Amino acid sequence: MLNADDYLTYHLYIASQSKTQKNKRYRSWVILTITFFALSYVLKNNDKFLTWYFLFTGFSCLIFYPFYQRYYYKKHYRKFVNEKLQYKFGKENIIDFNEDAIYSKGVTGEGKINSTEIAEIIEIGTHYFLKFKSGDSLIIPKALIKNELFVPELMAVLKNPAIILTNHLNWKWR
Repeated sequence: MLNADDYLTYHLYIASQSKTQKNKRYRSWVILTITFFALSYVLKNNDKFLTWYFLFTGFSCLIFYPFYQRYYYKKHYRKFVNEKLQYKFGKENIIDFNEDAIYSKGVTGEGKINSTEIAEIIEIGTHYFLKFKSGDSLIIPKALIKNELFVPELMAVLKNPAIILTNHLNWKWR
């Protein structure tokens, strides 16, 4: 059973690994900071109050904007998860791993995914993400797995040497 925090963690992890998202966040931070410093410079001869105001705001933005941005993105993804994925919360799914395929059975239906479609197994501190070639992922919370040797045993069952193992045990949303 997955809850909102499981989906939120997945979306935040994917966003933190995306070069596009990293560049977008960095670009907005730099542009905003430079804008305040430029305004301070342009107004230096006209109004001392505004010069100091924009200079202070520029330094504040330089230091604090990344913290605000993390909060904002987390709030955005939490809202998305609660609006779009709410129907999935608390629903029990049974997942069976076989050599040929992964079988899933739950309230929403049954599914079969060929084991050759698994591209990557990602392990973070709290979850496993099985990423498929199609871009979709299977989220498995570590709290539901009692076996510490989950990944080696899963690799032994799937017998697919092309699967990439990624370890990000120290990952945090930043």
